[in-house]
Amino acid sequence: MSLLDKASLVQIPSGYGDGKLYSVVPDSGAGDFDFSRSSSATRVNSEGLIETPSVLGDELVTNGDFNTNSDWILASGATISDGKLNLNVGGGNGAYQVVTFTAQTTSKVVVVCSEYVSGSLQVRAGTTSNTETISGVGTYIYYLPYASYPYVNFFSSGGFEGKIDSITVKELVENDVPRLDYSGGASCASLLLEPQSTNLVTQSETFSNWGTEGGKQVVTQGVLISPDGTLNGNKLETYNSTNSNRRKLWIAKTVTVGASYTFSVYIKQVSGQINSGFLHITTGANDTFDVSQAYTATDQWQRVSVTTNSAVSSQIRFLITGDANSQIYIWGGQVEQQSYPTSYIPTSGSTTTRTADVCNNAGTSATFNDSEGVLFAEIAALADDLTSRVISLNDGSTSNRVIILYQTTTSSIRVIVSSGGSIEFDSSTQNYDITDVNKIALKYKENDFALWINGTEVSTDTSGLTPIGLNNLEYNNANGTSNLFGKCKQLIYFNEALSDEELATLTTL
Repeated sequence: MSLLDKASLVQIPSGYGDGKLYSVVPDSGAGDFDFSRSSSATRVNSEGLIETPSVLGDELVTNGDFNTNSDWILASGATISDGKLNLNVGGGNGAYQVVTFTAQTTSKVVVVCSEYVSGSLQVRAGTTSNTETISGVGTYIYYLPYASYPYVNFFSSGGFEGKIDSITVKELVENDVPRLDYSGGASCASLLLEPQSTNLVTQSETFSNWGTEGGKQVVTQGVLISPDGTLNGNKLETYNSTNSNRRKLWIAKTVTVGASYTFSVYIKQVSGQINSGFLHITTGANDTFDVSQAYTATDQWQRVSVTTNSAVSSQIRFLITGDANSQIYIWGGQVEQQSYPTSYIPTSGSTTTRTADVCNNAGTSATFNDSEGVLFAEIAALADDLTSRVISLNDGSTSNRVIILYQTTTSSIRVIVSSGGSIEFDSSTQNYDITDVNKIALKYKENDFALWINGTEVSTDTSGLTPIGLNNLEYNNANGTSNLFGKCKQLIYFNEALSDEELATLTTL
């Protein structure tokens, strides 16, 4: 029997499905997590590109297969028969129906045209300005943005004759979709869980409202493929000067004195150009910099960042600098009130906030064993930022818990087992880089507790009681606080205490 055969809950990130986090075990769905995030967010996909994950919503069109002569409002020259929309119309509407769209979403539209005689037919779904045109037999797939137009409409400006077999319209839902992330060229995905953050830069991709040194720098837009796979990468060019640090592009922001801010941007070398420079954060003028981070651009896009932990002014500037007469590709500028860079938040005209990921409520009392078990996680922290971040198996309170946590001490991994409000096992270590992926297993059994990390038994305890009423597994401290922000490759629960040999096998990297 393999170790996974012994597991009673296994969560391994693998595909979006309908946006939920399904457990591999149990197959009843009792181990599925509730996931929420009231905003869109980006991830790095398996091809190494930044994208906003989405899932298809419910079908918005009724009678989209034209099986009955209902739901559609038909113009002269339009009929429904034999499962088809028959059109022989001049200019104007051929057929339409009222549909409720969600603001600021994009809809996936699929139209099948089985017979074509002449003319062209516009397909409108939530928009009149961004339309697509049918001009022959085939299956047409469109992505149309919402634009305050509550209709699905077949419209011909100059006449159309043909037959439509079907139309489906489903919105792309981006909120509440978990992110399976492949950052760093990973071959296997991690569940990415991040805190709320706002990109204070309002033009993150065009840099159109950024300042230049005397207006002499030029940002040429759309000259190469960017990290999101589209042609929107930019070239920052500089003028002839004998002064140092003359490749200067900057943006000023009002900030909270004493807070941490991180400036990040993607850079890439322009062939034949000087490829080094600095990111700076400054409260002064000219070239007096408070914090600087050197970079060396290569022929691959890379993200570089710099953080200030003690802004002394409410007005500070974030700058990209480099040598005179040089060029560099740039994309994805971001300034956020964080002590580390989080995933890219695109902006276009205003600041944008990504809300926090929340993941909880997996399992039932039938899934977990109060008497003995093992909680295993293969995880990495986003940063060693001295905050408490917890994975907890609990009874709905902090009285009975089995928890793995990063705590408010640098490089610290800690585990706790509580029973009836009393701590029975408490062990911590500072011998691991928590931003690396670590395999951590916590075994609990009456008078038999152990912590294993990366194939090594770190600590044991032969005295103590086990928890009571365990019924829930979640990425927080059993009370909605201390959310685990990090990357999780595996989260597994065993409802029996494993042997030392099995624990070594489970946790070996």
